[in-house]
Amino acid sequence: MENEGKVFSHRELVLLVQGYDTSQQEAPEILRPLVSRLRHKLEAFPSLSEKVVSVRGTGYLYEGGG
Repeated sequence: MENEGKVFSHRELVLLVQGYDTSQQEAPEILRPLVSRLRHKLEAFPSLSEKVVSVRGTGYLYEGGG
């Protein structure tokens, strides 16, 4: 994947996924339920289920390689 291993800030992800800019404080609150649902859906694919990683205080990254 093109962005494999890249850490995306909460604000970057909200802009990419939702299409609008938001504050640094609001962005994690918007993403938390979205990432939770994504992880739940990925549980059906064991090789992908633990690939979305939280980077505390920063955002998320996708760990590929498998």
